[in-house]
Amino acid sequence: MKKHLLICCHNGALFIEDQVESVIQQDSKIDYYHVFDFSSNDGTPEIIISLFERHGLENFKFYRYRDAPGASRSFFRAFSELSKVVEDEDCIFFADQDDVWLPGKIRAMQDIFERKISKNKNLAIFHGVKVVDSDLRIIKENFYTGNPYSIPRDLSIDRLLLCNPVIGHTLLVSGAALKMVSQEMNHAGYIMHDWALMLWLRRFGEVDFYLETPLSLYRQHANNILGTTKKRSLKESLCRANDLAGAIVLQTAEFSFDLRKKYDVSGAIFLDKILIYIFEKDYRKFLIYPFLALLAFFRGPTFERKMLAFFIFGQIFLHKK
Repeated sequence: MKKHLLICCHNGALFIEDQVESVIQQDSKIDYYHVFDFSSNDGTPEIIISLFERHGLENFKFYRYRDAPGASRSFFRAFSELSKVVEDEDCIFFADQDDVWLPGKIRAMQDIFERKISKNKNLAIFHGVKVVDSDLRIIKENFYTGNPYSIPRDLSIDRLLLCNPVIGHTLLVSGAALKMVSQEMNHAGYIMHDWALMLWLRRFGEVDFYLETPLSLYRQHANNILGTTKKRSLKESLCRANDLAGAIVLQTAEFSFDLRKKYDVSGAIFLDKILIYIFEKDYRKFLIYPFLALLAFFRGPTFERKMLAFFIFGQIFLHKK
């Protein structure tokens, strides 16, 4: 078993040194570093290479791309490249360009991985985090204390259609899991890479978690793509909810097509049989709007999640095709 680090970056010079340094300083060491840079022009690659050289590390590979397709597509591209070189029982840690790992993270995650990998090769593990501001001052001691997210509640297969409680940089996945999602998913319609992994591995693998002690600092700053503390106006919040509803519908459609390729309908769980049935014929596709709306209203654990039902149903009028 080898330990790999997958890190994607794009113009991350402001915080990238903190992130990489926190990984290098772990007591259990990474065997191979895989850095994917997507069109950075602020010195991000030079900062990372300088750090590796300063610590005498030679076990890294740098991938440079001329385009910046966004977080999700960047990670999916990295998945595809990395799946070619990892073994099924290797463990792959994910890293963002702005968060900080706390001491002992690798060891704690590795212990769970080693206990679980023999039972299910398609394995993913994630952990709790402390939410901090841009200067690493504590905002919330544990991301999963109370709403909007709670574990294991929000890992239920139906709720995962509507929201993803997992933070990407907390993930550790097996080589087998990485290969599966790289080879068997059409990545174009998925909102985020971590969300896609949860949808897939909750059905065709195992998802475990470590929440006893937060193992990283989840930094909130002005450039977060997603964040937990952003203050938004009412108009912005409504627009964001509407955009999310549309994205959820498209993601569910993509996921349903992937499900049809993965297994025979007779072997599918009941929820997946419904999804496959809806998208089996073109004239049934309109059913996805009321189906997801009802799911959000009756299974949404918070008021905000239940209100998502109205935005999902409203997509009927925005996507008449």
